[in-house]
Amino acid sequence: MSKISSPYILKHHHKMKKIALLIVLIFTSSTVFSSSDHEIVEPYCKAFQEIGGLVMKYRQSNKLASETTTVVLNIINEAQESNDGFKNVSMKIIKKAYQKPIEEEIIDKDKIVQEFKNYVYLNCLPMIQEELKK
Repeated sequence: MSKISSPYILKHHHKMKKIALLIVLIFTSSTVFSSSDHEIVEPYCKAFQEIGGLVMKYRQSNKLASETTTVVLNIINEAQESNDGFKNVSMKIIKKAYQKPIEEEIIDKDKIVQEFKNYVYLNCLPMIQEELKK
């Protein structure tokens, strides 16, 4: 497990672990969801939204992408989840977060975190559908 030095990050690390355990369940199904099945995956999209927020907090705390990836993959491994779909969606979230600049002001950091959470939520269903089709 990588060392987590920032108290801000440590506070959210444990929440991230719990969310990751919930999301793992979605990838145990081989069903391909349609738009009408949004209510089925909506709770998982909310969980991915929270992971997206936590990943963006790592980004805004100037953590290296490799550090964030290690933390996320450790969480997945602790959940004993080897599903590639779960890892792929998580990696897409990390990649997108690290395309955003680091903001200088706390208020701007909070704003970009909220915007990113919305982005992840709104793009969750297509990401899950794509992974389940593989």
